[in-house]
Amino acid sequence: MTPTELKELRKKKLNLTQNEMAQAVNVGFATYSRWENGHKEIPKDMAKLFESIQLLLERSAKKEIDLNAEEISEAVKNAGVSGVVSNAAISNLFPKSFLLGLVASVPTLGWIIGALGIGVLGSLAFFGKTRKK
Repeated sequence: MTPTELKELRKKKLNLTQNEMAQAVNVGFATYSRWENGHKEIPKDMAKLFESIQLLLERSAKKEIDLNAEEISEAVKNAGVSGVVSNAAISNLFPKSFLLGLVASVPTLGWIIGALGIGVLGSLAFFGKTRKK
């Protein structure tokens, strides 16, 4: 994702300020501003997250999903980009092949999904043992 695409995503598609977008991705305003103005390269994992929001917006515009741009924008502002992407993944709003690539390339999402998996497996093991007694 280029700085120009990032600015267009934030400003024209999500209608967010730089400060709101910086908060949504949990970085400082100065860092975000440097990405958008091309003074600092956008990290690959963050670019993937921004691209996934862009994909959600495109799918929304094509009426492939039941979300509109305002809902996505509000969700980004309130939950942050990674929260929106995680929720979209859970809701099957992305194709499975896209999600596998995203999880593999974004360490934060991989960690979250791994932790959830361990929690689920641990719960199943615990409840399986207690049920047998």
